[in-house]
Amino acid sequence: MMTDDGRSGQQPPGDTALAGKRVLLAEDDPSARTILAKVLREMGLEVIETDDGGRLLVAITSFYKNGHSPDELDLVITDVRMPVLSGLEIFKGLRVAHWTLPVIVMTAFETKEVSDTVRRYGAALLIKPLDLHELEELVRRMLLRPRPPSSRPRLGD
Repeated sequence: MMTDDGRSGQQPPGDTALAGKRVLLAEDDPSARTILAKVLREMGLEVIETDDGGRLLVAITSFYKNGHSPDELDLVITDVRMPVLSGLEIFKGLRVAHWTLPVIVMTAFETKEVSDTVRRYGAALLIKPLDLHELEELVRRMLLRPRPPSSRPRLGD
């Protein structure tokens, strides 16, 4: 299930420095996903939603296979525990394929493995229940800092 915010050509409200930035949000809990997407859209972000790890992988790879460059997707926010593939599996795969795309990993079940993996591969970790102001600040920081150049994506080549 992939949806967009339904705004055809309208400029989203929010921080003008963030306007036009694209965020891929993967959360299997429908109410949590709805709340997170609403907060992100209120920040002025374009949000692409998905509800499991398999669909997250499809969304990322199809985005690039449809002619978009690596710089056109600005951030991935993913839950750790999701059906099909975990957020950590997707995140590790992105890094192994040399994608520099910023990632925020969310979990209600922080473990040493999760913390170590997130730290080793250079993502940010948010613990649920989320503080929405903390989420907003982290998203803003990650989107406004300079990004290293991306290697050519190699997933699905």
